[in-house]
Amino acid sequence: MAAPFVSVVIPVLRDTPMLETQLERLGCRAVPAWVEHDGGRDYEVIVVNGDSKDSSIGDARRAFPQVRWVQSGPGRGQQMNAGARLASGRWLLFLHADVELSGDWFEQIKEADRNQQIAGGCFTFALDSLTVAARLIEWGVRWRGSLAGLVYGDQGLFVRRKVFDALEGYRPIAIMEDLEFIGRIRRRGRFGCSPSPI
Repeated sequence: MAAPFVSVVIPVLRDTPMLETQLERLGCRAVPAWVEHDGGRDYEVIVVNGDSKDSSIGDARRAFPQVRWVQSGPGRGQQMNAGARLASGRWLLFLHADVELSGDWFEQIKEADRNQQIAGGCFTFALDSLTVAARLIEWGVRWRGSLAGLVYGDQGLFVRRKVFDALEGYRPIAIMEDLEFIGRIRRRGRFGCSPSPI
């Protein structure tokens, strides 16, 4: 059986309700092993729980038995590395439980795959709100990314598996592990934000 194209890694820490919503959006309830996309088995979903004492995660495991579940110590970097060790996809997508991807997220990663100069990327940040405040926040995030070069994991980070392995994954630091990792990805190739919103 061929490996999936993308491994979606979701680190969680006591946020089971958001996780269950995310797994529903990713279509994980009905399809075994990994999710079929346009007729092909194209992405698997791996959840990494950072709190072994969180009893609510058991309900999610029973509701989504086809998801691959792994336990690790707390800390997003440690959790994402644990998920990556279990992953078999050509691309890794690190996704927070509360981030909603656009409907064409998979096609955007496929598009990135066609350009061998692209080492990784993220998605454009957007809020599900019509308020002026929401537009200002979105503008601030775009400015942060395009001018200041500051991109965070709340935008959904995808990276080629071979690049992740070459960089030996996330560093064991308490905060800003995503920003530090993106800095190292940029030294391996192009890194960009997709135009379609999350």
